[in-house]
Amino acid sequence: MNRPHTYLGWPAARPACLAAGVAVLHLLGTPAHAQFLAVNALHQRAPATAPKAVKSVPLKALLKQWESEYHATIFYESNLVENKRVQPQVLSGTLADKLAAVLPQVALQFKELRDNYFVVTTALGGAGATAPNTAAAPQNIPVSGRVLDNKGQPLPGVTVLVKGTTNGTSTGVDGSFSLSVPEGATLVFSSVGFRSQELPPLNGATSTLEVRLSDDQQALNEVVVVGYGTQSRQDLSTSVASVGGAALARQPVAGFDQALQGQAPGVQVTTPSGSPGAGINVRVRGSATLSLNASPLYVIDGVPVLPDYNASQEISVNNQRLNPLNTINPDDIESIDVLKDGAAAAIYGVRAANGVVVITTKRGKVGQAQVGITAYYGRQYLRKKLDLLNATQFAQEYNAIVLGGNPNLPAPFPDPNNPVSSDPAAPGPYNTDWQDAVYRPASLQNYQLNVSGGSEKTRYYVSGGYFNQQGISLNSGFDRYNFKINLTQELSKRFRVGTNFNLSRSHTNSSVRSEAAGANGGSVLGALSQIPTIPVYKPSGIYGTNPLNQSDN
Repeated sequence: MNRPHTYLGWPAARPACLAAGVAVLHLLGTPAHAQFLAVNALHQRAPATAPKAVKSVPLKALLKQWESEYHATIFYESNLVENKRVQPQVLSGTLADKLAAVLPQVALQFKELRDNYFVVTTALGGAGATAPNTAAAPQNIPVSGRVLDNKGQPLPGVTVLVKGTTNGTSTGVDGSFSLSVPEGATLVFSSVGFRSQELPPLNGATSTLEVRLSDDQQALNEVVVVGYGTQSRQDLSTSVASVGGAALARQPVAGFDQALQGQAPGVQVTTPSGSPGAGINVRVRGSATLSLNASPLYVIDGVPVLPDYNASQEISVNNQRLNPLNTINPDDIESIDVLKDGAAAAIYGVRAANGVVVITTKRGKVGQAQVGITAYYGRQYLRKKLDLLNATQFAQEYNAIVLGGNPNLPAPFPDPNNPVSSDPAAPGPYNTDWQDAVYRPASLQNYQLNVSGGSEKTRYYVSGGYFNQQGISLNSGFDRYNFKINLTQELSKRFRVGTNFNLSRSHTNSSVRSEAAGANGGSVLGALSQIPTIPVYKPSGIYGTNPLNQSDN
């Protein structure tokens, strides 16, 4: 316990202190009672001079707390709120009021996208608000010049950008350009077939810039696979989009067709179902038909493959299409070339009407044996659960609905606070969260091993692996075992033999989708519509049933 403040620090010393004060004031001609009041007044005012400090809290933890309290979602970048502390304001208003009171402390602002959805961004002029002594913002300066090639010829259509921004322009027919940039900015010049070039920071207005771009021989000499062989990209006149194997290997997906999403221009990849291993829709330059198969033709090491998604197959697996392309391990793919125009029909005919996806798998290269190992493990979670009625709330609402229609009927739940089911086999009471019962944390794991090498006459590539992806919904998942051998033997200058052997075993476990089930069934709608007053399993071990609506069972 804190002791009362005195000049000597202890309560027992107060009489001596007062006596000394009276003696001194007696010498100064001041009444003793005035000194006694002064000492008491000073003693009473002392606590008021030490106000209680307001503790700061981490901004990230405060935002998570408000998300839980208001059942809202707040979007923000981690680097914006990381290591920032604020002083929480004592407010009893809405979440928007609290954000408006706290975020300006760290030069941030927010925007309400819609009800209970907010996004936190950097406040305009925030840097100036937190650092008033910083230097003024750099002024814009005019910059102009010309872009030429190695031969001194003007280059039209060259992109000129301020590094790190979207501010820029392109050169005209005579290679000239002009734009306004911040002082000290770096300009980046880029064009197809030429190497990108950066200019050092500009410190003043100039109109005499002359930039020369050199040819990018590596890009021009790149070999592209087309329907009738291979061509150098600089000689290519058709529309071909290429994706390398390294870009595919970076994505943890079951099949290469999923990895194509966002990698090739003009190729649209959509997922009709979120189930692991389910069929993928790939469309090259849109759909060419409304009712027929719009999938492109796949050519895997020269062998044409057209996925057959027929009606009987869809019905047999609960309206979820199997994906035969999942049998190909993405780690075994060297490159993918998408032929998007009519030139592909020159060799593949009408089957190429929806485009052609040419897949080239990896082969051995001359040199010492190389061993490659790929392994990763991950976890998948349900992003956010929906707020539903608990057992007591459901009993109250259901009683109100039934009695509102006919007050003479007995209440389905006589005691809403103790919602006992009418099923004698499982009376309860129960309070089941069906979203917790249906969804789960799901693992994702991939292990691959390959060995490749060869001599001038013999080349080999051997690989094997295991892939497993569980679905966040129970009774869903996909796993695959794969083994591949590519062997090439040169018998003479004119004869060469080889084998391309691919062995794969895959298993797709899919739950019933809601659109394939009757009434409110299916894994998604069932978890949202089933009542909380029944158990997942009855005491006898069988599934719980809804006594109020038999069609939901």
